[in-house]
Amino acid sequence: MRTKFFLFLLIFLFGLSASGNYATYVVISQLEYDASGLESAGEFVELYNPTNQDINISGWDIIYKTASGTTWSPVATLPSGSTIPACGYFLVGGDDIAADWPGVVADYIDTSLGFSGTGGHVGVRDENDVILDYVGYETALYPEGGIAAPEANATSQTIERISGPAGTNVNGQGNGWDTDVNGNDWVVVSEAPSTRNSPTECPPDIIPPQVSSTDPADLETGVDLNKTLTITFNEEMDTGTVEIAFSISPLVAGATSFIWSSGNKVLSWSHTTNFSADNTYTVTISTAALDTSGNALDGDGNGSEGPAYSFSFVTRDATAPNAINDLAASDGPGVNEVSLSWTAVGDDGGTGTATSYIVKYSTQNITNDTDFNNATTYVQSWTPLASGNNESYILTMPSAGTLYYFSIKAVDDSANESPFGNVDSATSGDASATVSPNIRAAAQGRVTYTFTYNVISPKFDGDDSFRLVVPSTWGTVSAGIVSMTLDGSNYTGFTISGQEITASNITANSTIRVVLGPITVQNTAQNNVEFEMYTNINSGGFAKVDGSPTITVAEPAVMTIDPSTDPHHTPGTTDIVTVEIRDSGNNILYGAQIDLVISKNPGGDATVNNNTVYTDVSGSATFQFKLSNTPGVNEVTVACNSLVGYYLDTAFAGNYISQNYPNPFNLNKNRVTKFKINLETSQEVLFNVYNVNGELVKTLYEGSMDQGLHEIQWDGTNDHNKQLDSGVYFVFFKYGSNTEKFMMTIVK
Repeated sequence: MRTKFFLFLLIFLFGLSASGNYATYVVISQLEYDASGLESAGEFVELYNPTNQDINISGWDIIYKTASGTTWSPVATLPSGSTIPACGYFLVGGDDIAADWPGVVADYIDTSLGFSGTGGHVGVRDENDVILDYVGYETALYPEGGIAAPEANATSQTIERISGPAGTNVNGQGNGWDTDVNGNDWVVVSEAPSTRNSPTECPPDIIPPQVSSTDPADLETGVDLNKTLTITFNEEMDTGTVEIAFSISPLVAGATSFIWSSGNKVLSWSHTTNFSADNTYTVTISTAALDTSGNALDGDGNGSEGPAYSFSFVTRDATAPNAINDLAASDGPGVNEVSLSWTAVGDDGGTGTATSYIVKYSTQNITNDTDFNNATTYVQSWTPLASGNNESYILTMPSAGTLYYFSIKAVDDSANESPFGNVDSATSGDASATVSPNIRAAAQGRVTYTFTYNVISPKFDGDDSFRLVVPSTWGTVSAGIVSMTLDGSNYTGFTISGQEITASNITANSTIRVVLGPITVQNTAQNNVEFEMYTNINSGGFAKVDGSPTITVAEPAVMTIDPSTDPHHTPGTTDIVTVEIRDSGNNILYGAQIDLVISKNPGGDATVNNNTVYTDVSGSATFQFKLSNTPGVNEVTVACNSLVGYYLDTAFAGNYISQNYPNPFNLNKNRVTKFKINLETSQEVLFNVYNVNGELVKTLYEGSMDQGLHEIQWDGTNDHNKQLDSGVYFVFFKYGSNTEKFMMTIVK
């Protein structure tokens, strides 16, 4: 029965070659659908590849729509690695296909595969959502062009594609069916799927070969002068014709050789004489190159023979940039910073523009190429200027007040590096100031900050001073909220005057740390609230330190309470509750004031450990809340500025499971029904659903369940993920030695 089918496909495929669709043509060759409820578990779709090329069908869909439907829905998606061999089949089956069709092994089984027996369309769609083929069944006419097939209403009957001109009588079948534009018809058979009645011969290879890739790639630059060229084809080639078709311009002197690999798909071309430097070469493979079926090369990838294929590349430059011999380094200007300047060199010696720079630094002198290679590379992405221009950059170094040595090389587009040049040195910026923790403060909150100033400059000789000025909007500074250390030791030689904290007798290479707090934060939000630092060196007057630390003050905007839901604990339990505060930009806030009030308790004996807490550097604060000894709802009101939230914990007594809700459970309206379970202690639990015949249809939970309140959801499916029928079902919930049971109803 399939002989005419394949003869027709052979003719059809010759017609496809000009359109370029040949390599992705796949048809449905056989189908079993739910024939009046007889075959739902053994349904299948058989796909056929009528080409002489293997086709990757990973991610393709088997799709379905009703007889009058307008929307396709996937009923099976083919897994990664799925392939239909040339002139071969791929069988997609339901979960019981082996039982209905003994000895049949599906290439892929999908439990969701199924088609209505009242009529519909079945199709195959590729990974780009292009529908390659579809068939309509159980209905006489499909105006949109689908192929109508006869009914198969008996056990082990399927519909199978045959071939013949439209309207003809094929194998005794009537001629009243619709046909597609290719004249394909369908018949009812009692034939197992995947019988593999392959055609007597595969369609001839009419697809011209193509070049898949080249090394070097087209328009690649900086190619090594001794590079071996590699050309990869998409199929086995007639090696002799390819070697004749190969040419390179300009010609390369010396001996050359061809080496084939990967089943004569990869050609390597080597040469004994190097390419010329900084030159453009073009390689051409003419249409004289044939595959093993005699098809000429498809050079532009349009599915037809011709034109020739060519690619070009540029060899590397043999001339390196000139050495950089006028590098100048200077101290600063900022903390940890060093300034560098030099004159740009070219791409070829002193001509053109280099591609990049290699900047090296070290705390030891750099005297030669070996020192240069061993020095640390300064990471940067500068674009070099044209030869003769002045280059000037500021570098941020790892340490402040440190003497660094520098040297630079230029690199051209062929990775040639300039020779080793001169070396210069400079000291990184000689002061640094920081604040810790450097995070946002909550307006109207309370914080403690540590301010650090590193005294690096040798100008500090013992009679010098340091001063920290606190913003006036932060309230009064008192001795009780200030402490100081000098080089790690407690330091009391400081004074406080208004908002100013001043330390005297400072020497070089010292570290001053001022701990300020707890101090009340200003009332309003503001960016860059500066805590100014000043130094007075050799009685020259106080000068502000560059980079004095700043802090952002923000309003609390988001409150999160954890646990966020009622944990449902035993009466008298002590809870640990965490409150997190963030600003409107979702940044955590330090020092936010949180006030706690017990707003509800059933027995009047619930307690919290304190009335006010402040968020720490993680933006959170914790408090302990002891539930009333009387069962019922306990509630704490949590307030932070204008934010108000509530923490709830219901004190419970006893184990229970609630009736499911909703009940009845309407599968067409409700996605799930829910059960609430409460356990006084952790214990083993078994939660089953039975039908009216006492048969187990679903195990919802089996195993250990923790103490507390739980919620279990059910979507109305059995243990095989099939939707249950409407009716009455019984729930049995066993915990420890106790059993609860109740009835529920499913409707559709």
